[in-house]
Parts: sequence; C-alpha cells; structure tokens
Amino acid sequence: MDESNRDFGLSRTANNIISNIILFAADILVSLWYTPYLVRKVGSELFGFVPLANSLTGFLGIITYSLNISTGRYITIELEKGQEEGANQVFNSTLVGTMLLVSATLPIGGALILLAPHLFSIPPGAEREVQYLFIGVIAAFYLSMLRINFSVATFARNRFDLRNIVTFVARLGQIALIVFLFNWDRPTIVYVGLGALLAAALGFIGDYALWKRLLPALKIKLNSFRKKFLEPFFHTGSWTFVYQIGFILFLNTDMLVANRTLDLSVAGMYGALLVIPKNLRVMSIAIGGVWGPSILSKYSQSDYRGMDSIAELSIKVIGLAMALPIGLLAGLARPFLGLWLGPDFTSMNWVLILMIVHLAVNLIIGPFFNIQVSLNKLKMPALVAFSLGLANLFLTIVLARLFGVIGIAISGALTQTLYYAIFSPIYTAKLMNFVWWRYLIRLLPILAATFGVAVLAYAITLLIPLTSLVHIFAVGLVISGAYALVVYRLGLTKSERKAVKTYGLKLYAGSADFHWRLFRQKDR
Repeated sequence: MDESNRDFGLSRTANNIISNIILFAADILVSLWYTPYLVRKVGSELFGFVPLANSLTGFLGIITYSLNISTGRYITIELEKGQEEGANQVFNSTLVGTMLLVSATLPIGGALILLAPHLFSIPPGAEREVQYLFIGVIAAFYLSMLRINFSVATFARNRFDLRNIVTFVARLGQIALIVFLFNWDRPTIVYVGLGALLAAALGFIGDYALWKRLLPALKIKLNSFRKKFLEPFFHTGSWTFVYQIGFILFLNTDMLVANRTLDLSVAGMYGALLVIPKNLRVMSIAIGGVWGPSILSKYSQSDYRGMDSIAELSIKVIGLAMALPIGLLAGLARPFLGLWLGPDFTSMNWVLILMIVHLAVNLIIGPFFNIQVSLNKLKMPALVAFSLGLANLFLTIVLARLFGVIGIAISGALTQTLYYAIFSPIYTAKLMNFVWWRYLIRLLPILAATFGVAVLAYAITLLIPLTSLVHIFAVGLVISGAYALVVYRLGLTKSERKAVKTYGLKLYAGSADFHWRLFRQKDR
C-alpha cells in the first residue's frame, strides 16, 4: 500500500476519530468544571469579557485565516502528486504571506487594547484589568496564527491524533497556570489572558515539533518564496476572506451586541452559555473533521464519486451523532443549568435551547465546505455568507433591543439555518451535478432524531426530579443507550449496518494501534 493510502485509509481515520472523541470528552469534563469556576471567581460581569475578547480576535483572524485556509488544500495536493519541491515553495510562500498579514493587523490589535474603555461597557475600576486581558488574548491570537503554518503538517498527513495531544497539553497548561495564579494571588481576568498566552505558546511549540517530524522535506527557506504561488492562494483566499467575514458576523458579534445592549451581568451569563455551542462545534469537528483530507485526496485523483460517498457518510455520521447531545441538552436545559452554573441560570433555559437546537443541522457544514474548497468554488458561498452575516448583525441589534438576550439567540438561529442548513447543501449538490435536494433531504431524519431525544428527555424531567449532575448523567446514559439501538435499527440501512460492523472491527484495530504507538512514544 502506498503512502497516500496509508495516510488516508480507514485505519488512520479510525485513529483520528478515536483521538478526537477522547479529546472532546476530556475537554467537556474540563469545561464542566472550568466555566463555573471562572464565573464564581471573577463574577459574571467580568467573566463576560473573556468570550468578548475571544470574539475580537475572530475579527482579526479574517485577514490571516483567509490565506491559511487554502494552505492545507495546496500542500496536500502537491504531496499527493509527489511534488515535494512544489510543496516546499507553497509552504514558504504562505509563511511569508502570513507574517506580512500578521504585521499588517498589529496596529488594529493595539488600537483595540487602547480604546477598549471607550468601545465597551466596563464596570468602573476594571478598565485596566480588561485591557490586560485583551493584551494576553490578542498576543495569543497572533502566536496561533503563526502556528497554523506548521499545523498544516498534521492536516496534510492526516494525523489529527498527534495534533489532539498537543491541543490537550496546551489546554491543561492554560488551566493549571490560571488556577495556580488564582490561589497565589487574588482572582483576576488578567491571569486568564496569561493562561491564553501560555496555551498558544505550548500549541506553537508542539505543532512546530510535529511539522519537523511529519514533513521533514519541508524547510524554512525564505528564498523559496515564489510570488506566483501566492496568486492562487489569494484567488482562493480572497473569497475565503469574504466567507470568513460572514462567518465572523455569524458567530462573533453576539457578545459585542450583548455588551452594548444588555445589563453586564446578563451579558456575562450569556457568555457562560456560549461554552455549550462552542463545545458542540468542537464535537462536530471531532466527528466530521477527519474526512476533510480524504475529500481533498479524492479530488486530487479526480474521484468525484468517492467525494460524494465520503460526504454522504459524514453527513449521516455527524448528524445522527450530534442529534443526541443537542436533544439531551435541549430537553434537560433547565435542571442542567441550575445544577451546573447555579439557580440564577435556570431562567436562561429557553436561551440555551434557541442557541443549540438549530445546530443539529447547522453543524453539518464540514463535508459541504470541504467539497467547495476542493473544487475552488467559494465565490457564491462567500457572497451569501457575507450577506447573511450582515443581516445577522442587524437582526441581532434589533431583536436584542426588543426582546433582550433571547432576541440574540433567535437571530443567530435564523440566519445560520438559512446559510448552513439550506443554502450550503443545495449549492454543494449543484456543484456535484446532483439534484438540488440530494443533500438537503438527508437532514430531515437528523431533525426528527433531535426532536425525539429532546421530547423524551423533557418528559423525564416532568416525571423524575433531577437534583444532581449524577442524575443528569444517568438520564443521559439511559437515553443514549436507547437512541443507539433505534439509530442502528431504523437510522441505518442494511448495507450501512453491515459496514458499521466491519468498521467497528477496524476501529477497534485502529484503537489498539493508536494506544500502542502512544505507549511507545511515552516509553521513548
């Protein structure tokens, strides 16, 4: 079997899925403790500036991300064709381009830090504290942008398992530093900024080491820079830039609007809830992100039928997998929030439901976007995303003033559904020369599954008092078992059930191989 098949075969995909699931489960457990820990320590008013700072870096990222998102595409294609010299020139050209773009955004980052007291509603006396938080988070962002150039190695070689190890170590280092500083001194969001900077530094070091190991043929040689290699990047990247603006307007404006229109304590409570959709997005990437390199590999071989097969499989796997936690969280929202964040948060249950229920179909963007990137057809998606992103910003402001925090959740649900669950599957089907509803109808069973789980979970809350997180976990475990049986019998076709059995054996073999290699690495 050649290198390409080894890199993109089922065994490697199994390793990636297993490591993604392990990372996601670990991150969920950490978040269940870490978020209420921060809220208790710094208060909901100041906690709201943590997701706000992260939102600001999202706006800076539209410039650098638009270039880097195309890097994985071109390097993977060059390596699949055996063109190491071309891959080297692509890498160095992108590295130079990224450094130039990061340099260009430095004044913007500095202006955000200096003008923060004038741009945002900040509790009196906390202005300097918020500015120091912004310094740490924005510095971490710039380091992460440079890191992307080296993380392309784990993408090109389909080694998400190794990337996940780096991510988890960085996350643990971040939280350990914050907890230490909180115990050493008084709790302050300044230390949250320091933790973000440490996590970015650890991630950069880890990705650089993996780049040296996985792509030894690639060297940092600035004289390998070729202007001609930036031209296709900026052709792809220019529309990715527009697409990314729309993406940012979808996901990164709610905290800005909340800060300006809501009471700071309510804005902070809304910011705490954002951890849940964020983790759901991480989960969808953990399940579906592993197919991105495989779709690119099929494209490099002009295997469009293979691209479609991977897309259909990932839609079903991502959708049915995400329907379970989203349905559970929607049905158990009120007791879960009260037990997790405190009694004051139970009134936010409908806000949480509106924030997450639409994600059942809106998180299945991966296969559609990967096909669009592979075919280099981003113009129309970019324009539509940008237009709906602007509409989302306008609608969020209007509904927040009319209905408060629940208006922000309604706006996001409406505009994201229009793009991710309606436009994107229809447009991708047309790109692949299929009937327009080919991928769209595959979302209907996912909606039904989500609704069924939510109704069942809510019915249980009416029958049984849930007074601890252990009770929540137990209910979730029971429903999950029943859900797995129903999905296996009714959600999968006979051929798919047969494939699941075969895949399960290979997944087990992949798990054994993954843990054996992990043991050997530790032993060394």
